[in-house]
Amino acid sequence: METIAAQIGTHPLESFLFALFALLGLAGLLAWLLHATVRRGYARYGSTLTPRDYLFLYVAAGSAILLAAMWAFAELAEALDADEALGHFDEWLAQSLRADLPASLLKGLAVVTRLGNVSTLAVIGVVVGLVLLYRKHHLLFWTWAIAVAGNGILITVLKSVFQRVRPLHDHGFVVEQGWSFPSGHASGSLVTYGMLAYLVLRQWRAPWSWMLAACLLATALAVGFSRVYLQVHYFSDVLAGFVSGGAWMVICVTACEIVFAMRASPGGPVFQKR
Repeated sequence: METIAAQIGTHPLESFLFALFALLGLAGLLAWLLHATVRRGYARYGSTLTPRDYLFLYVAAGSAILLAAMWAFAELAEALDADEALGHFDEWLAQSLRADLPASLLKGLAVVTRLGNVSTLAVIGVVVGLVLLYRKHHLLFWTWAIAVAGNGILITVLKSVFQRVRPLHDHGFVVEQGWSFPSGHASGSLVTYGMLAYLVLRQWRAPWSWMLAACLLATALAVGFSRVYLQVHYFSDVLAGFVSGGAWMVICVTACEIVFAMRASPGGPVFQKR
């Protein structure tokens, strides 16, 4: 693991882009598999499933994903100890990045990371909320508001519980205060841009909607990785931020889809424009 950390520090831009596109590709593959499975299932059983059946499926799927996310977060929290393998990797990577990152890359990443600032996410939250209210999508508005605001509260609580000190750096491009674990930028970006991708896919079925959703997800991932490269978070902080934010987003999306499923007519499609 020390060798991997050294390689990332030696080739920071290549590692950043590789991780970004690898995770984006994995997310795309999982989304395609889920979409294909849903389409096959609906083609076979759609005419016989009732809203109650859809309700059960959403609850089961959401619960399974949430339990997996909770397990992953617990494992990350347990691995924070400096004597654990992940704790060693955090320190090795932070040291490698401190020694090898060029100023030009740090300057570019400082721009990327601002997309996850509280002020940026707050503006997006207000604008999207107003648009949903204007278009009278009241359920989507409340889902959006609870997801974005609730995640901010969740991260504040988690940071106060773990109280992990941030890694040291002296480049001066970004200076952060407060606790490190989990990353609020990673979590907030995933929830905000991820929920925005969900709204795009739910409201529009055009081919470009998938491209826009992928760009929004890539933005969230880029913000998270930028926090590690700017050395204001450890690697495990960002992973935990993605896990906690993803789990909260699953809760909100599942709850929203449950309500939509309950409103659907017997045997009718759940994923339709509303």
